[in-house]
Amino acid sequence: MEKNNNQWRQIRRKDRALDRNGAEDILKKGTYGVLSTFGQDGYPYGVPVNYFYKDGHIYFHCAVEGHKMDNLANCPQVSFTVVNSENIDGPHITTFYESAIAFGKASAIQNQEEKRNLLVDLTVALAPGSEESRRAAEKCADVSLERVQVVDITVEHVSGKAHY
Repeated sequence: MEKNNNQWRQIRRKDRALDRNGAEDILKKGTYGVLSTFGQDGYPYGVPVNYFYKDGHIYFHCAVEGHKMDNLANCPQVSFTVVNSENIDGPHITTFYESAIAFGKASAIQNQEEKRNLLVDLTVALAPGSEESRRAAEKCADVSLERVQVVDITVEHVSGKAHY
């Protein structure tokens, strides 16, 4: 996505463009998306991750070390794509869908208490349930806190498209 005079490039198919609220609704409803990063070797890297969206931030967890973290250390600018529905209509030779793409800067959560709380929030967002489920998520977060990293993507721009 190019910036022109600090403006983000516009969607070509204006008839399918969603406003910011519509794009954010797609991010709120989704449970996994594709994180796209760049490596030092210049190659892009797209990987699906579970996530949750809250107040202009996308949060996901991963290993403390690995391809994602190496790429984020190299270049924190990322894109994140979510497709919530897709249905091919063969007789009409079209696809019905809704999708959003967010651009932003990713950073690792350093504060341990914040990281723990976000791990619990992620678990609850992906597998909502009773208070018992939340307690299980808290216990799991306590056990895995040192082995995982929580990444915060601060969304700078989001756009969405839909064809219903």
